[in-house]
Amino acid sequence: MKKITSDEYSKLCFQRRNDAHDNIFKILKKYKDEKIADLHVFREPLTYLRNKKVKAVVVVSSLEQAEAIISEINGEICSTNDYIYNLSQDTGNKMTPISYKISTFKTTSTHILTSVSPARSQTTLTGADLLKKCEKHLGSTFKYKDPTADEDFLKIKEMITDEIINTADNYYFEKKTGYSYRISYFCPKIKKKIQISVKDIVFLISDQKIIFSENTQKKRADIIQKEEYIYYGTTCFVRKKEKREE
Repeated sequence: MKKITSDEYSKLCFQRRNDAHDNIFKILKKYKDEKIADLHVFREPLTYLRNKKVKAVVVVSSLEQAEAIISEINGEICSTNDYIYNLSQDTGNKMTPISYKISTFKTTSTHILTSVSPARSQTTLTGADLLKKCEKHLGSTFKYKDPTADEDFLKIKEMITDEIINTADNYYFEKKTGYSYRISYFCPKIKKKIQISVKDIVFLISDQKIIFSENTQKKRADIIQKEEYIYYGTTCFVRKKEKREE
């Protein structure tokens, strides 16, 4: 058997992972079509370049039904990871398996609110460290780099060069990491609102028909406004850290 190259290995793994994400979505749709489960999809698979997993809420009437679907999903995950493992053993390449975060909850509520909001990471950097971060990103040859991120980092670097951002001062550097998906409902038993983060797939166990609707609650007033940022881009954002905050 001809030994495959590292590039060929990457392509084979890339395609197999994509197929797995698509097949997991097909499993969920199959149970919906058979009227065994209800399905609310936040995001279909293969939508984003880097995170290609489906984001969904599945409604079933029993824990046994949830476990049966989860077992089928895990079978697809195991089959994919076995393929990648065997391929990595044959080629000597590093294995990167796929995994899904799946949770199960019981609910008596018939009305579920859904929300999607941008997720960001935040670090505190001096202007000098921010310059190093820009140079490192722009110098990277990572083939899946987002061109909009390149543009953001280039503009931030120009602001440092033009001394709009001072190398000696401290700044909050925020980077967009994707989106946060949540569902919430009121629990009459404890008389409180329950909020659940949809990591990948959430199973809700209910013997009633559940209605999903978008959460239209007003945003908090203390959220940082766009005007407070020195740089407000598409993928990253910079604002000055005042001395009183230190």
